[in-house]
Amino acid sequence: MIDTSYYGTVDEGDQFFAARLHADVWIDADSGAKAKALFAARCLIDGLDFVGRKTSESQILEFPRGGEAEVPEQVRKAAYLIAAELLDGKIPELELESLAISSETTATIKTMYDRSCGPIEHVINMIPSPEAWALLRPLLRGGNKVRLVRS
Repeated sequence: MIDTSYYGTVDEGDQFFAARLHADVWIDADSGAKAKALFAARCLIDGLDFVGRKTSESQILEFPRGGEAEVPEQVRKAAYLIAAELLDGKIPELELESLAISSETTATIKTMYDRSCGPIEHVINMIPSPEAWALLRPLLRGGNKVRLVRS
């Protein structure tokens, strides 16, 4: 059987997006698609290197941690934000590959990207939502260093 656990619930995600602008992609999705997106978001979140240890070594998810009984609200919110981006068609691997593009021309339209500001942190860590990254970043190990852990 496939593990279908993820952070938060579809119903809680519905409540989260009911109060937000530009939430149509979540609102218009069916419950099955939302659950799949939350599972994919959980996989992306759990691929990061967080401070502390799981509350129980037998738990599947990375949260709760450090003896806490509940998953922090900021992790649940990050999962909803990531899930919505995934439902909207963002593919983290393609976002990462696009960082290498410095100029792109299609017919008469030319797009150039300024890469002098350095890599975009949320993209290089496979998190498709900058807002979700801002919620998760303080929970990561290593101060300004980010170590990606994938299994």
